Amino acid sequence: MTILVLGLPLPCKTIVRWLKENGLNVKVSNIFEALSSKDPDIVHFVYSPTGKFRGPIIFSLMKLTRKKIIIHWVGSDVFQLFKSKKWVLLTKLTSKLVDKQLTVSPWLKEELSCFGVHTQIVPIVPHVRQKVSKLPEEFTVLAYLPEKRYDFYGGHIVEKLSDMFPSIRFFILANDGRNHKKRKNIKYLGSISHVKMSQIYKKTTVLIRMPIHDGLSNMVIEALAQGRYVIYSKNFPHCFHAKNFEDAKDHITNLYEVNEPNYAGAEFSLAFINRSIKKLLALYSEMSCM
Repeated sequence: MTILVLGLPLPCKTIVRWLKENGLNVKVSNIFEALSSKDPDIVHFVYSPTGKFRGPIIFSLMKLTRKKIIIHWVGSDVFQLFKSKKWVLLTKLTSKLVDKQLTVSPWLKEELSCFGVHTQIVPIVPHVRQKVSKLPEEFTVLAYLPEKRYDFYGGHIVEKLSDMFPSIRFFILANDGRNHKKRKNIKYLGSISHVKMSQIYKKTTVLIRMPIHDGLSNMVIEALAQGRYVIYSKNFPHCFHAKNFEDAKDHITNLYEVNEPNYAGAEFSLAFINRSIKKLLALYSEMSCM
């Protein structure tokens, strides 16, 4: 069985790495190779192209060569369904050509069902091997706030928290801070490679993630796996659920005195990763018999 994985770069690489470790013939690809190659038995899209005009054409061509098609909805593609009637219409037309519809979380599954898209939950999980390290001496909050989507990811909430807790250090990822008010307790880290993120987590006490819409963040799984505490806008095991600024403020207040890593979260995260990989392998095993 030959598998081509295409779509968002990081989750594609993650899937391929896990599958290769388990002996599958798989590689990251692109739409041109997927259409022209006669080899692949399965084409796995990580991010749904069903709402684009070329979607029905691409899938029809693939079915002519008897390729099996997997669509893995990850979050931003689902968000498009709420914003565009075109996406909804084309997705309904194209879905008839898809062999398996997957998504990464229960909340995305629920959202997709509202549009008549019925999915199986198969999380795309990070490749985490780090051990739990002790918490940093200085209480530190980590947030991912890319400049172009600063408000979408809750930048205003983090700013208010930094003003309310001047003694707490805040690390901001994917942002150099040049367009924001300077605050003594905020350090903008800019872009950090995935390889170096483990060192950032070691300096972190709490990860806060409060976007307007989300799939299932790899950062949440990674932070838990390294024994960090997580404040999350989604209701996820071993995370502190926060719907707004007040919730986040209360959680930080309660966590401020912690001195032990989140061992329960780390144990859950690693078990969750193992279960997710088994789900993915079972899916491919099932499709090879179709």
